[in-house]
Amino acid sequence: MSFVFVDKIIDLIMSVIGWIKRTTIATIAISIEVAIMLWLMFYFFAETLILTLTPTFMRTQKSLKGKVVVLTGGAGGVGQELALRLARADAKVVLWDINEEAMVKVKDNLEKEGHQAYCYTVDVTDRKNVYKNADLVKQEVGVVDILINNAGIVCGNTFLDIPDYMIEKTFQVNILSNYWTVKAFLPDMLRKGKGHIVTRHQTRHHRFPRKFTHRIEDARSSRD
Repeated sequence: MSFVFVDKIIDLIMSVIGWIKRTTIATIAISIEVAIMLWLMFYFFAETLILTLTPTFMRTQKSLKGKVVVLTGGAGGVGQELALRLARADAKVVLWDINEEAMVKVKDNLEKEGHQAYCYTVDVTDRKNVYKNADLVKQEVGVVDILINNAGIVCGNTFLDIPDYMIEKTFQVNILSNYWTVKAFLPDMLRKGKGHIVTRHQTRHHRFPRKFTHRIEDARSSRD
């Protein structure tokens, strides 16, 4: 009986020691993670503060010369301006848009200034079409350095007057398409260890009917 009791005591001690080891290791690991996180927070905060206070003319500007830039929605108003500025910065501008005619006009305007541009008619809501054209860009232009998700649509109707298909279309263009484009180009950026992805938010305003707005205000007043 005494040996059995001793064995149980030994097992209990070993269990306690094992638990202490696991807890200690876990505590150390968490402490290291927290320390790293705090250091990164301090570093990026300090970097942002310094850059904010530094005058623009004193900052080192990133060169876009020779960089392959894919610009979705390149035929639209904002897209045209972005394409022009990128081309003037000597980037290789790759225009993606569903409106081929308007996109060709943008390309012609860039070429009149002596810049080279590439056009691809792409429906960004169709992931297979996105993946196919992404492969074409890599083969014909080169590995993409910068992706700018600029494609988007806005509907100005009141909330209740927006057709259901427009709600679905808006979600497909403004949200889902970004997943397809990022999946198409991010792997190459990770392999290179560098790259940039910019997603321009499409402001979406829903105008509610006046009566509905008044009822909300009345409800707020009654609660107050």
